[in-house]
Amino acid sequence: MAPAPFFISKLRKKDPEAYRYFKKAIGYKGGAVVRCKVAKHSACRGGSCAAKKTVTCHSVCPIRWLPRLLWTFPGKTPDCHGGRRFCDGTFKTKDGKTQSYGAFACQQIAMMA
Repeated sequence: MAPAPFFISKLRKKDPEAYRYFKKAIGYKGGAVVRCKVAKHSACRGGSCAAKKTVTCHSVCPIRWLPRLLWTFPGKTPDCHGGRRFCDGTFKTKDGKTQSYGAFACQQIAMMA
């Protein structure tokens, strides 16, 4: 499970459709934590290697601020009840393509995996 910050407040101008969907998960300073399940497999043969990544959204939860527990760090924020519903559904992007909300939330983790 890989947690990462997800700043929903920045989506307002960039992607209004996604902002409307995720705005109920806004927490401290407009942020949320996205948790994604990541699997990466590599196979090599004769000096040539190939890699396959699978990234699946697990939950999107609001960031909470509790100073003693350091909950503003994604790895320290507990999983929330109801956060899995933000991984479901699809929407149309500005260029007319259909995209899953879970894939949208996990795209940063997918690039870094």
